[in-house]
Amino acid sequence: MRKSEGKDEREHTDTTETTLQKKNKKETYQYDIETINDLEDYIFKLTEKLKENIDNDEYDTLIGDDASGRIPTLVLREIINRRREEMHPGEKVGGIVTKFIAGGRGYSWDEKKRENLKPVLEKIKKDIHRKALVVTEHMRHSGIAKMAEALDEAEINFDLAILSSFLPKEKHIKDNPILETKKIYVGKEDGSTPDIYARSSFSGVKKEYPDVPLASRNKYANQNDINEVRREVKMLAEKTIRNIWGTSKESSQ
Repeated sequence: MRKSEGKDEREHTDTTETTLQKKNKKETYQYDIETINDLEDYIFKLTEKLKENIDNDEYDTLIGDDASGRIPTLVLREIINRRREEMHPGEKVGGIVTKFIAGGRGYSWDEKKRENLKPVLEKIKKDIHRKALVVTEHMRHSGIAKMAEALDEAEINFDLAILSSFLPKEKHIKDNPILETKKIYVGKEDGSTPDIYARSSFSGVKKEYPDVPLASRNKYANQNDINEVRREVKMLAEKTIRNIWGTSKESSQ
């Protein structure tokens, strides 16, 4: 939590020092939100595996898996948009189309949910002219496979980008044949789970009932935290680009 600006001179001085400290933190890429600090290594490893695809501009759409997958999706959106600007200096390049659907664990993908999702996917499909990248934070059971089946039924061309996997990717593919037909990029396959998995409130949205295909605004989420996370999403994207490509520039998106 941050102190509100006070009325006396001492409190004003303390606030000014805090502002300067935050400026220095930004310059050295130190995060105020520990969850973003934890997210960094997952994003580095995942982006390294997506590097060639990003440079080849393979994706024209991102599909984020709400709610915990929203922040990783926003980080990748920032990375892709900045790389587009760097690869096409002086040109007006549009930002990648970004959509979200409420995924869920395997048991939540019943027939009613799949039916409710169909019109949503039909709308998303209209924006996809090359390929979509589906982004989620963790692969543990059959939820990813169920989502892949729904996207496949909608005839959407997509790859999967996943921050972490509870089991080796090959084990998930063996247990879920639908995944054999997809390109899957996993940041870390060491059984770890990113902290963002348990911090879905940072996304500002929440899932409704299991059969509802879209998340809704989370009125209980802390708006100050949401705003800070969004700022640090940009910081993480910039640091990732410097780490992997050795370049960076401020996004104009």
